Amino acid sequence: MGFSSWLIHLGVVTLVFVVLHESAAAWREGWAAAWLAIMLVLTLGLVALSMAFSRNWLPGVPAGWFGFGHSLATTLIGLTWGSGAILCAIAGSFQTMVFYTLVLGGTALGAVSSQHPWLRSCLLSLWTSLPLLAVAFVVYDRNLQSSAMAVMILLFGVMLSILALRMHGFMATNVAMSRDLEHKNRELSAATRKLQEANDAKLRFLAQASHDLRQPIHAIGLFIECLKGLRIGREGRDILQNIDRSVDSLSRLCRSLLDLSAIDVGQVKPVPVDTPLADVIGDVIRQAQETAKLQSVRLRAVRTRLWVRTDPALLHVILQNLVSNALKYAPGGKILVGVRRRGESVIIAVIDQGPGIMQDDRDRIFREFVRLEKHRGGNIEGIGLGLSIVKRLGDLMAVRIALRSQPGRGSQFRIENLVSVPPRADPATIVTGGHQRKLEGLRVLVIDDDESARESTVKILARWGCSVRATANPAIEPETVRDTDFILCDQDLGLERNGLEIIHGLRALGRPDMPAAITTGSDTTVLRDQTVAEGITVLSKPARPAQLRSLLLAAVAKQFQSSPSSAAIPAAAARVGTSSARNTAET
Repeated sequence: MGFSSWLIHLGVVTLVFVVLHESAAAWREGWAAAWLAIMLVLTLGLVALSMAFSRNWLPGVPAGWFGFGHSLATTLIGLTWGSGAILCAIAGSFQTMVFYTLVLGGTALGAVSSQHPWLRSCLLSLWTSLPLLAVAFVVYDRNLQSSAMAVMILLFGVMLSILALRMHGFMATNVAMSRDLEHKNRELSAATRKLQEANDAKLRFLAQASHDLRQPIHAIGLFIECLKGLRIGREGRDILQNIDRSVDSLSRLCRSLLDLSAIDVGQVKPVPVDTPLADVIGDVIRQAQETAKLQSVRLRAVRTRLWVRTDPALLHVILQNLVSNALKYAPGGKILVGVRRRGESVIIAVIDQGPGIMQDDRDRIFREFVRLEKHRGGNIEGIGLGLSIVKRLGDLMAVRIALRSQPGRGSQFRIENLVSVPPRADPATIVTGGHQRKLEGLRVLVIDDDESARESTVKILARWGCSVRATANPAIEPETVRDTDFILCDQDLGLERNGLEIIHGLRALGRPDMPAAITTGSDTTVLRDQTVAEGITVLSKPARPAQLRSLLLAAVAKQFQSSPSSAAIPAAAARVGTSSARNTAET
């Protein structure tokens, strides 16, 4: 029984004393005062004991001593209650007997309610008071009615004992469940910490792997582009083409694995802008034409003037994956990319003449590492991540990826729920191949701590006619700025300053709007947010030579435009200033 329960008991005892004192006034025994004194001492003693135990006033005393003291005190209180009943019977007042019986019965029920956690004390309290109450009725009047009353009191004690046992059992079960739950919570917390540590380690690994894997692939791609301009014979060109395809496959594989993780941990965030679908679709078609020729596929797109509100880079990745998927599974046929408007929404469809997809396969193809090899005899490039990336990016952009397919009659993948917007009045400046000659003499400062990446970049830029200076740690001096038209700087230089800080320093000494681009093998989401307002393009490694050339041509085109508000640089940024998930993908 706790502190508050014994305070209530103290109030009940005081009320009983008032009634007994009035009755005892007619008696000459005068035992009510002694009864009250004993009750007060024992009750206050239990109050002090409860407070000492709950508030740990006596830390050196074992818990068993508190239990023994509690049981002893409740036993003495029970005997005092029972003794009071016998004294009431001896006094011969029926009204006092009835009142005392009701009070003692209520006190016994309260003892069960409050003391059942301490079962020993509870049972001692019941069976030291109720049997004496039964004896009191026999003493009061030895007749059948009094005897029956005594038996009923004993049965009441038995029922209260059973109730106490059940309540104690329920409490013990709850305590055991609570302890088990607490133990499981501790295990779950420990497992959660381990998972968090593993996830943090995975993120650190991905960040490092993203940089370390992309650097050599980036350099190899640029070296291959340089070799294409040399006279190496037909056999050499065939070998070089095979190397190029292998590097491209490796590049897509690395991107897919790293990009899937980036999507899962929330590192890819859509940035919706008003976008002409013709630009996105046209870019995808152009990039896929070479593969389409190798697969003997006729790839074409229906012209459209529709604009939508979306993230163009993420939409590019989705559409590129769907077209690449069609090229792999539908060789020798036709692939059509079409656009349809339905109310305020726009649908993009990729239709192929492949073998189609069985009903049982239509859900699982959007899972990771699923490839329908039976359609191509098991000779399918990639590891089956493309459609998984499509599905996750679709969810991220709030667009629906739908599939219609009939076995033997081809498939149709649809990008639905794109929001239509009015076309913009100011057409973007188009950077065409005619500007290629204007790269002659373009003074480019290349900053990269990786020797292979630096050397390959220098070679490809020199082949395009640029005047190139390369360094791993540039001096921030006015002379450096005066001799530079374009800054191409790696972000992760292993120095105290990163690439963005170096560009800021060089711009501060000369032209604040000097064209610049940052190359990086790490995640670009945060970096792009920092650079977009400064006109600095972020180029994710491994970058294709065409992307780098487009970036330089856009910078040159800007110099020959009469209006400084050209959309050439933003257009180039939209194509290449993206995270690794936005350049290309693996199907």
